[in-house]
Amino acid sequence: MPNSAPSRSRRDPTPGSLLTALRGDASLPSLQAALIQAKLSPPGQPPTQLIADSWLAQAIKQADRQETERAAGELAQLGPLTLKQVEGGFESLLANDAKKKRGAVYTPDYIIDALLQGASEHCQATTAPVICDPACGSGGFLLRAARLLATRHNLSPRQVLEQLIVGFDKDPQAATQARCLLELYLHEQADIGRAPDCVFERDTLLTPPDKLWQAAGKASGFDIVATNPPYIKLQNLPPEERQALEQSYGQFLRGSYSTGMLFILAATRLLAPGGAAALIVQNNLFTSLAGEPLRRELLRDHSVRRIVDFGDARIFPEASAYTCLLFLGGEKQPSLEYVRIEQPTAKAIQDAPLSLIPTDQLRARKWRLAPAPHFENLQRLESAGPPLGTVARIQVGFATLKDAVFLARDSGDSCESLDGAPIEREATRPAIKVADLTSDDDLAANTLRVIFPYELREGRHQLLAENQMQRRFPAALAHLARHRPELEQRDHGRSKAEAWYAWGRTQGRIATGPKLLTKTFDSRPRFLLDRSDALFCNGYSVTPRPDSPWSIEALSRLLNTRLLAYYLKLTSFQIRGGFLCFQKNFLEGFAAPPLSAAQLQSFPTLSNAAAERLLCRAYGVNRADLDEVWPAGKQAFS
Repeated sequence: MPNSAPSRSRRDPTPGSLLTALRGDASLPSLQAALIQAKLSPPGQPPTQLIADSWLAQAIKQADRQETERAAGELAQLGPLTLKQVEGGFESLLANDAKKKRGAVYTPDYIIDALLQGASEHCQATTAPVICDPACGSGGFLLRAARLLATRHNLSPRQVLEQLIVGFDKDPQAATQARCLLELYLHEQADIGRAPDCVFERDTLLTPPDKLWQAAGKASGFDIVATNPPYIKLQNLPPEERQALEQSYGQFLRGSYSTGMLFILAATRLLAPGGAAALIVQNNLFTSLAGEPLRRELLRDHSVRRIVDFGDARIFPEASAYTCLLFLGGEKQPSLEYVRIEQPTAKAIQDAPLSLIPTDQLRARKWRLAPAPHFENLQRLESAGPPLGTVARIQVGFATLKDAVFLARDSGDSCESLDGAPIEREATRPAIKVADLTSDDDLAANTLRVIFPYELREGRHQLLAENQMQRRFPAALAHLARHRPELEQRDHGRSKAEAWYAWGRTQGRIATGPKLLTKTFDSRPRFLLDRSDALFCNGYSVTPRPDSPWSIEALSRLLNTRLLAYYLKLTSFQIRGGFLCFQKNFLEGFAAPPLSAAQLQSFPTLSNAAAERLLCRAYGVNRADLDEVWPAGKQAFS
């Protein structure tokens, strides 16, 4: 073994991190076998004898003996391993790119417990329930469920695995890991036989439910389906798999869809009569445009029982996913239970006060989920007057998909790219990178420009031919040519741009002022007034429509108040750090309140407190409710 190995284990004393460090020294089967051996034969104890046909023996047999022994020696430095450490080690054996493709993340025990407990509350089975994980990975859910069932129903671990546990995964490696993990569980209970065949290599999304039931020896479904499904965007799947999913779920696919949403459908289809499903899924399910067909289906079936929303809290530190617990099935009810937990813990989930939301008051386009009185306030904030989208134009900025190449700096009579190359000033337009702005002073000091390879012809901006660019703007074209390999790799090499030197998207080529500019994500409303015709990126603009009674100044006053912060805190997609989303689809439903002409005229000059009092009266919202969600100390930008 290389001399550096012992120091490597001292730096990273967990099985997962050590196995990751050892990947260059041994094959994946050998590392997997070493982890099994380290669990079976801790330091100072005699080796455990395995029966020949056991899952563990088969996994060890497939490995290189010398590699396995060397790696097991490294793992032995960590002392006796728990099954949870083995599970984490199995997960670490997936390469980072494979993890991304599988959407694999390590599920905390308290999340598994909350899902199983919630599903048990809604399941109508009168005997010990059969629990299925349709995307079981290395078996963490199955192991936790087996322990729970053995304790709750006074059954042996083998009885539980034989009768009540079922797992499916399309990845052969994951299925092997799950079988080995469950067999190690039996070994801990002094049962050294082969684990029952309860984990099956199947693609849950593309296999008919009855075929899955048949594989598991069940006639009519599972009492509980509980899982942490993979969240993989369909466009990131291999073409043949994506096409198969489109054929099977075509009526639900829209926009940027993920496999996590499809597993919600699959879970409900796998249930036995009176069964219940529990999943941890991305909470953009409530508001995303892609999720509308699924939301409509769930409302039609009245199948949603409970939602535990974690907002912008990160359950999986290694994944940028914002999640919720979703419970479905059981007896149909006219209302669903909802709670939002900002700091998730086992106790917080257990003690959380649940609010009832009538499902007939939810709309498929977006689910407005909030406890009383905030649920009623959201309805007022959307119905008090015309939607913002009808009194103002809300537009997204330009998207070159390679701003570092297209953006430039204005130095008066000349212009240069961000990496110092000279650019003809006439080849550029004034530009604003909204994400870099925090104040009016930043806006005033802005000197950005953007290479603009277009000209106005027949009322629309059309791309200049390459020979025209060469004749009119040779320096700009030369700069772009130096970066041609990067430009051709936009959209992962599948760019739909008109030419290699064109912008990546067609949007945002006109941005007439005056306009209000907002970042896509910000910690609070911060709409900046830009009176120029500068183009902009990394954000959105809001401009009064010609027939609107709202002036740009009045709109600025409205959008920079706590009322919008309160509304977006309860309705928009949020990311870590409490950042609200200001995309068009979250802004456009906010109502412009019914103010008189005189009130609209004086509104921009009011103080923060006076403007807020006026708006609360107009919307019928109590200021104390604002304080509960958006304290007065977090005053919006003004």
